[in-house]
Amino acid sequence: MDENVEKEGISLTDIWKIVKKYWVGLITIIAGTTLIGLLAAFFVVPKSYEAHETVYVMYKETASSDHMSSGDVTTSIRYVETVATYLKNEKEVYKATETALKDAGIEKDFKVLMKGFSFTTGTTSFAINVQYTSRDKDTIPQIINTFAATAKSKIKTDLFNDELDVLKVPSTVGKDDVNDVSTSKIVVVAASAVVGVVLGLAYEFIANSLDRTIKSKKFIEDTYDIKVIGMIPDVTKSVKNDNDVEANEL
Repeated sequence: MDENVEKEGISLTDIWKIVKKYWVGLITIIAGTTLIGLLAAFFVVPKSYEAHETVYVMYKETASSDHMSSGDVTTSIRYVETVATYLKNEKEVYKATETALKDAGIEKDFKVLMKGFSFTTGTTSFAINVQYTSRDKDTIPQIINTFAATAKSKIKTDLFNDELDVLKVPSTVGKDDVNDVSTSKIVVVAASAVVGVVLGLAYEFIANSLDRTIKSKKFIEDTYDIKVIGMIPDVTKSVKNDNDVEANEL
């Protein structure tokens, strides 16, 4: 079998040739997307801040006993899940919080408050973790503290008719408890660079596919449906090198 017969498909050598041929476009696209990502990281991607509070929920009879049976544990867990569902869906809690915040000079619509809050139930304690995320860092402590106090009151009086012990953690949320959870600028820039590499390589292969110049034996056979029976090697460079050697010898 003729060893010079070209194999079908594209090899790493072919890919490298394509990259070298259109490297200017590749570098330009990567630089462009990275620059866009850099600008977006500093001027477009919004800042986001977050703080959390914990509300402990337990049935009074369970809380007053020294030892908890499996039934007491099950009852407390059920109460925690009921309260968590109530907080996620009960608009009255948010409306009461909205009113309290407006009295304190903070204008927040209850629908906006509902979107900002999220809840998770504790796995090792009878607790609900209340989390609030917002772009407005300064108002987060007052919002979450007001909500926790409002929720505590309404849960005891409206949901279970004061049959629960609802205990808020001793300390209130302060400015030092607010964390910056914004998307990292490094992540944004790195993601932009990766997108640039993908787009740049896509550009190179598209440009190469649109290039109809003769590239190889297989290209001629596939494009023109003819059989190549021989190839003339490029001897120009070899002749030039021989002439240079002769000139040096003279």
